Amino acid sequence: MSTSSSTRRQPTARASFQRQRPKGLGQRVFRVILLALVVGLLSALTTLYFVWPDFSLAQLKPENTPNQTTEHTATPEAEQRPKMTSQKPLFVDFEPFTVTLNQEGRSRILYVGITLQVANKDSRELLQEYQPVVRDRILHILSLQDPLQVQTAEGRKALAEQLSQTLSKPYPPADHGPEINHVLFTTFVVQ
Repeated sequence: MSTSSSTRRQPTARASFQRQRPKGLGQRVFRVILLALVVGLLSALTTLYFVWPDFSLAQLKPENTPNQTTEHTATPEAEQRPKMTSQKPLFVDFEPFTVTLNQEGRSRILYVGITLQVANKDSRELLQEYQPVVRDRILHILSLQDPLQVQTAEGRKALAEQLSQTLSKPYPPADHGPEINHVLFTTFVVQ
């Protein structure tokens, strides 16, 4: 048997979709430098994005000089703006609660994630220290809920108010309760 020259393997040409590798060290260095510049530029722009709203032109203006008037005319828009506080909100998170609710002989499951926003560190520490009692109070309130009522916006608002009132009561032997600003539902499922 003889082999013909046409059946011999010929080297395959590169497919058009395959890229050629960079041939020189200079190209690789150029790409690394270009990548570093892009990352640096993105970092600078991100920093400016988060810092710029805090930048105030009033900081650049010099103090009132004797030639300037000291009268201040407030615009109605400036008066209506809420004042910004530098105090960060304090939250107390709890593991989600699962409660069985009964409705006309039918069982429903309520799965709720609750976070409390408190007024001060003492309230947060009190809630964390008495966490088993806090969880018990929450479970008691949740188990009394009507499954249809709690699914409405008004029902959730009433539930938040009930929880706020119940959890603000003192925890013996402490003579005072925590100051709770808001009851926040982070998860809310009724099945």
